[in-house]
Amino acid sequence: MFRVPLKVWIIALVGTLLILLSFMIDTAATLELQPPQPYRYELFAAGIVLYLVAMFLAFRQRRA
Repeated sequence: MFRVPLKVWIIALVGTLLILLSFMIDTAATLELQPPQPYRYELFAAGIVLYLVAMFLAFRQRRA
């Protein structure tokens, strides 16, 4: 049976939060009808990297 360890779930959750934050960080400017700030690609990239780490750890755990 394929079980995902808790640490992998936590890493994936943090990745999800970073990706959501990258999209939502500038909502104040949007609500005030101001031009948005530049997109935070570093937060998005960090979230994707955490997803990849979580996927690697989950599949590595499966082989052991």
